[in-house]
Amino acid sequence: MPRYIELRHNTWCCYLSVPKDVRAKLGTSRFYKSLQTQDKIKAEILALVQVANWKQQILDARLKLPDFLKRANDIAISGADVDLTEVVTIANVNESVAEQFLSIATKADVVFELNKSDFIDNLKSQGYAASTINSYSNDLNYWLLSFKKLSQLSTKSIRDWIKDNRAEGKTDGSISRILGKAVSKFIKYIEFKFEVVVEVDLSVPKFDINPVEKTNRKDIDNEGIGKIYNRARLDKDQQIQDFIMIAAFTGMRINEIGDLKKSDIAFDDKVRFIDIKKSKTTSGVRKIPVHSSINNLLDHLCKSKSDDDYLFDISRDAKRPTGAIVNRFSKLKSGLGFGADITFHSIRHSVDTQMIRAGIDSKIVSQIMGHKLKEGNESTKTYYHGAHMIELKKSIDKISWKSLGGGSLDGLWDDE
Repeated sequence: MPRYIELRHNTWCCYLSVPKDVRAKLGTSRFYKSLQTQDKIKAEILALVQVANWKQQILDARLKLPDFLKRANDIAISGADVDLTEVVTIANVNESVAEQFLSIATKADVVFELNKSDFIDNLKSQGYAASTINSYSNDLNYWLLSFKKLSQLSTKSIRDWIKDNRAEGKTDGSISRILGKAVSKFIKYIEFKFEVVVEVDLSVPKFDINPVEKTNRKDIDNEGIGKIYNRARLDKDQQIQDFIMIAAFTGMRINEIGDLKKSDIAFDDKVRFIDIKKSKTTSGVRKIPVHSSINNLLDHLCKSKSDDDYLFDISRDAKRPTGAIVNRFSKLKSGLGFGADITFHSIRHSVDTQMIRAGIDSKIVSQIMGHKLKEGNESTKTYYHGAHMIELKKSIDKISWKSLGGGSLDGLWDDE
C-alpha cells in the first residue's frame, strides 16, 4: 500500500506522523484526514497535496512562524514600507513563510489571533463593563477556533460555521449573540485598524431552520445510545465509541472532549478528575471527577502520550477539529432511524437530566456541567464556591448507562 494512505470504512484516508519536536506546538502527534473517496488513484493524488500541506505546517512550526507573523502584523499596523531584503532573506529559508509574511505586512491578509488582545484592550478603554468584556472574550475565543485569518472569512464560511454549530446543538440565540456582538465588533475593529473593507454577512438565516427540530430536541435514552454505540463498534469506529463513552459519563461538550490532553487528567483528594481549562464560558472552566466506567478508557488513551499530547488524533488544521466526529455520529444515528432531534449534544442533555432525576443538588449539577448558576438566589451566587472533589465524585457516579457496560476494548469497562 502507498505511503500516507489507508482504507477505513471503504473510504481512503491519509495520515502523517508529527515529529516529536513540534507536537506540542501543532497540538497532535499524528495528522489524519478522510479523503472522501473510494478511488485509490484519486486518493493518492489528494494525499500528495494534503501531506505537502502538513509538511509545510511542520516546517512553519520549526521556523517559529508566529514570530514572523507578529513582525509582519506590526509592519501592517505602522504603515511602514516592507523591506524587500528581509522578504528575500526569509524566502531563502522558506518561500511559503515569505509569501505569508508579505501578505500580512501589505494588509492583503490579517491574522486574527495577533490582534485579539489589542481589541480587548480597546473595549476596556471605551469603558465596557468587565462582565461584557469577559463575555465578548469568551465568545471571540470560541469563534477563533474556526477562523484564524481574514482570508478564511466569507459569507459561505460563516454559513458553514452556523450549520456546524446547529448540528452540535447550539441554539440560534447563542449563535446570533456570538456573531452579532463579539465577532461583529471585532471585525469592525479589524476594518478600522488595517483600513480594509470586510464584506461578510453575519446574520443567522431563518429559512433553513426546521421549527420542530429546533424546539423539540430530545434527550437520548439508554436504548438509543446503546444502539448508536454498538453500530460504531460494528463499524470499528473507535473514536466515535470513545467520544460517546466520555460524553455519556461526564456530560462534556464534543469540542471539550476533542481538546483533551494527557495533562488534563489529574488527581485531587485522591480523586481522578478531568481538568477543563478552556471553554466557551467562564462557568465551563471546571473539574469533572472521572466516572469509574471510563477509568480504563482514559488509561488506554493516555498510554504512550506525552503530557502535551492531545488524547485524540483528529485534524487540528481543520476549521473545526471535531466536525468530522459530528458528521460521523450524524450518519450513524440517521442510519439507525434517529431523526434530527437527536444529536451528539443530546448525550450532554441526558447526563444533565439523569443527575437531576437522581436528586443531585442543582448547584452541583451546574458545577459538573459547566452551567452558570441560575438567577434568583443572590446569596447562593455570592457564597457558593463549589463542592469538594469527593462530593462531586459521589454525584458523577450516579450516572448510569446499562447499554454502555462494555466496549470494543472488552473487559476494560465494568457496568455499574
